[in-house]
Amino acid sequence: KFKGFPIFERLAAATPGVVFEAIGGGFVEAVPGGASRPLDDTSDYMAAIAASDVAIFPYLGGYRASLSAAALDAVSAGVHIIASRRGFFIALQNTFGGEFVTLFDDERELRA
Repeated sequence: KFKGFPIFERLAAATPGVVFEAIGGGFVEAVPGGASRPLDDTSDYMAAIAASDVAIFPYLGGYRASLSAAALDAVSAGVHIIASRRGFFIALQNTFGGEFVTLFDDERELRA
């Protein structure tokens, strides 16, 4: 509930012509639509992330004193991160810069 998946779904629905996929739990799932394909192993998972142009993390809560493993995977794959202004993501932006991590404060700003 803290990961903001409904925000991700609304953004995907409002951005025609752009492919949105949810990656995790052993699957890559199209959003919207729900068509999914399995990820066989860690290398498939990392390849799916690396094939992405951006990784979006619209987290609503948590991650104040903890890390997001998925975000660390995106960092290791060199994928640009767009994330809500949570402590972990602020630290990533401070470390890697705004060219690598873009922060937003609300859904309106994310859509922009």
